[in-house]
Amino acid sequence: MKTVTVASTAIASLVALVLSSYVDFTGNGAVFVGAVASLMVAIFAFSWPKISGIPSGLIMGFVTLVAGCGAIIASLNAPPREAMLYYVVFVVLGLALTFLVQLLRGTGASQRLYSVCAGAAASLIAASTSGWVAVDRLTPDDVNSPLTLLVAMGITAAILVGCIRWPDRIVAPLAIVISALVSGMAAIIFTTVTPWQAMFFAGIAAAITASCRAVLVAEGGPKSRLAAVAYGLTPIMLSGALVYFAERLVFG
Repeated sequence: MKTVTVASTAIASLVALVLSSYVDFTGNGAVFVGAVASLMVAIFAFSWPKISGIPSGLIMGFVTLVAGCGAIIASLNAPPREAMLYYVVFVVLGLALTFLVQLLRGTGASQRLYSVCAGAAASLIAASTSGWVAVDRLTPDDVNSPLTLLVAMGITAAILVGCIRWPDRIVAPLAIVISALVSGMAAIIFTTVTPWQAMFFAGIAAAITASCRAVLVAEGGPKSRLAAVAYGLTPIMLSGALVYFAERLVFG
């Protein structure tokens, strides 16, 4: 049942991001993508400690929230062609706040090094969500930004393949291949994007998804429903920065 929660969370977040990119009632459609991305960050921030089991989980959740929402707000306000300019700034800010929290916990506190590593990872994942906002600001109506949809379709295919209870050595390459094929065929049918471009970037996003599945399996599966939600959100949030940089690489 928790596997269903992981997959449904991932697919639902993808659908919400793609649909919100087509909404524009205010003349700034990226605001809707930012709202969805911020909600994802908020849910992730306070469910991530259920995976990592770090002490001071509530405080670390707020650190993750600051890093993720700060990067999203910066993406909404930066120049459209430089929407990810402050991405690294908020990743580093999250890391700095993580160090500060661990210092305040005092000498001899348990799992301080582990907490720093887990906090840094959470800040990176949360800040990467801003990539979805940055993509939408490049092309507000998404007409010239088909990679958002194509990569989302590829990730969805990878998620469904990941639900198969086969070993990682089989599922990982299968997910990458099927994701690339689905995205490539969709590019031929629905867009003018060169199929190899769609296949390449969807394959990378699928590799992220397969890696998250491998971690999930290695950990013995999520221990709670909140942990399952965090696992489901992780590959989608990480793929945000990938989609943006892929977009800039392909379309300039």
